[in-house]
Order: sequence, then C-alpha cells, then structure tokens
Amino acid sequence: LVAPVTGVLPIGECNVSYSVPQPDGKVVTGGFSFEILDPSTTDASDVSVDVSDGGNLAPAPPPVSGPLGLARVAAYFTLAALFGGAALIAFNWAEGVNDVLALKFLRKMWIFALLSNYVVAMLRACLVSGKSVAEVIVPVGWGPLFDNLSGISAVLRVVLVIASISIVLRPERLIDPQTKFLALLVPGAAMATFAFTRSVDELLPVNVVAGVVHSITIAMWLGGLFMLSQAVLAAPGEQDALHPIEGRIRDDLRDRKSTRLNSSHANISYAV
Repeated sequence: LVAPVTGVLPIGECNVSYSVPQPDGKVVTGGFSFEILDPSTTDASDVSVDVSDGGNLAPAPPPVSGPLGLARVAAYFTLAALFGGAALIAFNWAEGVNDVLALKFLRKMWIFALLSNYVVAMLRACLVSGKSVAEVIVPVGWGPLFDNLSGISAVLRVVLVIASISIVLRPERLIDPQTKFLALLVPGAAMATFAFTRSVDELLPVNVVAGVVHSITIAMWLGGLFMLSQAVLAAPGEQDALHPIEGRIRDDLRDRKSTRLNSSHANISYAV
C-alpha cells in the first residue's frame, strides 16, 4: 500500500491502520505505529532505528477461516431448502400447508438458516476486525462489515432470514394468490444476496443479474428436492407421495381436454 502524506505529521506517536479487500471477499487488516520526534530537542546521533515492526505490523487474523467456510456451506443449503420448499408448496403442492412433516421441515430449515447465517456474519466480523469471537457475538460489533458490499450482504441476509419467519408462522400465505409472491419475496431476496458475497469493488450489472438468477433457480431446485425427500417421500402411505404432483397432473389433463374440445368444435364448424 502507498499512502501519500499530504501534510506535516504531528510530533509524537502516530498509529496507522489499513483494510484491504481481497478478490475472494475477505478483508486483510493490519496496522503499525511510529513516533515523530521533536527535531529541536532530539540529537540525531541518539536516535536508534528499529527496522522490525515491533509485532504490530499486519497482525495475524483470528483462526476462524475453517469454521467460516463450513458455516457458509450450511447457510447456503439451509436457506435454499427453506426457500425452495416454500416455493414447492406455493406452486405445486397446496396440500403442503396442512402436512405436518412439511411444516416441520420449514420450521427446522428456518432455525438452521438463521443460526448458520448469523454465525457467518459473526465470523466475518471477527475476521475483518481482528477481534475475538466473544467481542462480535452481539451484532453491535459488526460495524466493520459495512465497509464493503460483501459484508453488507451477510448482515442483510440475517435480517431477511429473520423476516422469513412469516412463512413458518402463516404457511397458508403461500397458497393464497394475493400473498403467494409476497410471502416468497423475503426468503427469495435473502437467497439473492449470495450474488453479492464475492463482490468487492467493481459491480457489473450482468454479473449481478446472473448471480441472482443462479441463486434463485438453484435454491428452488435444491429446496424442492429436500422437501420431497424429507417431507413427501418420508410420509406414510403411497398416496402421500402423489400429492405434490397430482395438481400438476390435474392441470395437464384439463388443458388436454380443453384442447380436444376446441379441436372438436373446429371440426364441426368446418363440416357445417
């Protein structure tokens, strides 16, 4: 790093701190101190030069990179399960709002998503600020995360996951045509924030759009699979496994019947 000195430095101890965003979303921090002596009272021959950093330059970050990586994986998959499972109920399985296993699945995924995303934000704040885990366990210590878009997205995701409790407390909103998309908007927005996780300085619109579409579509696919495996296929009885797709089959048969009727009417009109 090169920082120009634009003015006269004050006599006394000077403290320097720096923060450097990295391409992978992490932030390298460090600092050092030096002293400006008073030339009117100091003899140059008496000044000894210390070429070492005195243990203050570029302090090692807390060893949280490993747990942070695991927490990120858990945060992504649990939030994808929450959003994708809710989308499956909203678009393909209206009976899911009355299914005990499905509601239990949404409740568990919301809890796990909240815990894992909270841990991600906490450990990121610990890594960026250089503080201990105990110092950032409360959100008031997350201030350094607001220095870049990647950190802001981590904090925003925690807030959106908390707001997603509405689909757990009131799952019937997922099948109401007037509230369906609004109910999915909050967890969907939380999932979309993963598109900004790797953003540091330059933010290209095409990258943002591609990242958001990728996050949403993958979440719907993964979450649907998780819901099918944990709630639908795990339910007793052979008929229960057909509920999520029988609505789609019914709509398809209705469309085919309507097509045949229209074709018959056209043939009759042509014959007449």
